[in-house]
Amino acid sequence: MKKPCSIVIAEDHTILREGLKSILSSHPDLKVVGEAGDGLEAIRCVRNHSPDMILLDLSMPRMTGLYAIKEIKRVSPQPRSSCSLSTRLRNTSLQQGDRRPSLYQC
Repeated sequence: MKKPCSIVIAEDHTILREGLKSILSSHPDLKVVGEAGDGLEAIRCVRNHSPDMILLDLSMPRMTGLYAIKEIKRVSPQPRSSCSLSTRLRNTSLQQGDRRPSLYQC
């Protein structure tokens, strides 16, 4: 039996991070080994878990995904796959009185 692909998810929107984890965890060949809410946490997760793949939001607090990628390559130069995520919340629904922002780009 082959070893599952290990994944770190770095995303500051908790609901999106949990959703990605739920979807990925349902696949037997994938294993989420770490989660991060910002770029600094992402670097720590990569150091601690040496994942095969990183799903990384480009826009996060404390350190953006772009800076985190540079630092991850410096501290962990082994080849790995990465996927960058970019999310934005649409404010138009908030202006119309709806208190639930909607995700429109991912």
